[in-house]
Amino acid sequence: MFQNPIVQQLWEVRHAPSSTHDSYSSFSTPRPPSLSRSQILYPFSSNPVLAETYKSPWNEVRFGKILEDLDATAGNIAFSHCVKGGSWPAPLIVTAGIDSIQLNPTLRPSIKTDHILTGQISWVGSSSMEISMSVCGEEEGEPWLLAKFTFVAREGESGGATKIVELMPETDEERVAFRIGEG
Repeated sequence: MFQNPIVQQLWEVRHAPSSTHDSYSSFSTPRPPSLSRSQILYPFSSNPVLAETYKSPWNEVRFGKILEDLDATAGNIAFSHCVKGGSWPAPLIVTAGIDSIQLNPTLRPSIKTDHILTGQISWVGSSSMEISMSVCGEEEGEPWLLAKFTFVAREGESGGATKIVELMPETDEERVAFRIGEG
């Protein structure tokens, strides 16, 4: 059992059998970002134990705990895109870098309201991928945090780069994010 209940939830999702990706089981079939989209609810308003775990001394959301969740969620999204996209045996998925973290200076993340962490693949290269993440309070509706992570896929034995399934952006917003990721 992990100390962090959100990370525990992510590990349970990663190991749960899934039939939602069956139509995209071929490695050669590009996958839409919607199949890797993940959303985590922080029910701070109704879960005082969770709220206490994430509370800063200023009654705001503790930033370090969110960073831990961002990395774990981005890893799950990358894993889902690679493994459930037909690449087996599973490649080793490694955080290559945190490209950016932007905090909205006008929004203070209160521990008294619920928050939602959302992320999805936004760009895929040959063996690397970008995951775009956001965190917003349910009451505000706009993100107080935006982040981009880069993950790389490595072959288990040699440790060298391994090809991952391509991305097929479907919406205008996804196509814009993909073009930005290319640049």
